[in-house]
Amino acid sequence: MGASWPPAARTTPDPSFTLRVPILMYHRIVGLANAGPALPGLVIDPAVFAQQLGVLAAAGWHTITLASLQVDLATGRRPPPRTFVITIDDGHRDGLTNALPILRRFGFVATYFVVMGRIHQAPYLSATDLRALANAGMEIADHTMDHHDVAALHGPALTHDIGAAARVIRQITGRAATTFAYPAGEWSLEAVGAVQAADLGMAVTTHEGVLETWATRFVVPRLRVSPSVTPAMLLRLLAGYAID
Repeated sequence: MGASWPPAARTTPDPSFTLRVPILMYHRIVGLANAGPALPGLVIDPAVFAQQLGVLAAAGWHTITLASLQVDLATGRRPPPRTFVITIDDGHRDGLTNALPILRRFGFVATYFVVMGRIHQAPYLSATDLRALANAGMEIADHTMDHHDVAALHGPALTHDIGAAARVIRQITGRAATTFAYPAGEWSLEAVGAVQAADLGMAVTTHEGVLETWATRFVVPRLRVSPSVTPAMLLRLLAGYAID
């Protein structure tokens, strides 16, 4: 099948066009006992993840990748009602072993933000894993080479951390990276420039919110899904964005 997410759109959009597609932020999909040193607030049990997605699917929600959302924003195309995006940060292998089967059960896709300098290191995804995810319709996206705070980097070091990761994604998947996530959500104007220089079309933060505009396409907010968020709570949260 091969990687299938769309490349960054190269258009001049209507600057007044606005989308409010919820972008959910996950990190680990694993039982807390098997999460190692991960922060407990970043760990979602696979059974809970399945319940969350099942409730959303039953209510008529469906997913697109962040790359597809970027194209929608750039071309002034409004996604169907009850569209949302799932993002999974950092590139842990449970994104393949635990999250992928659940995503496929409900016909959902996700954008995986991978720290490319960690591939082949346990407990992270390998190049083979990334190709398997891409072949399953998932987007492999840029989360830097080394998970540095890009707001504290400058010049060649900043350019390398973002741009080299995008190049490795292309080498592994055969498809150019389209989107980016700032490690820990920290960004600077120089980092935004480096994202643009790497030919990436959208970047997300860890700031809470739901809003996508052309002017703010490189500092897009997300909704963090913490272990305390029940499936019913998540459904209520997204209900405000179910535009029919």
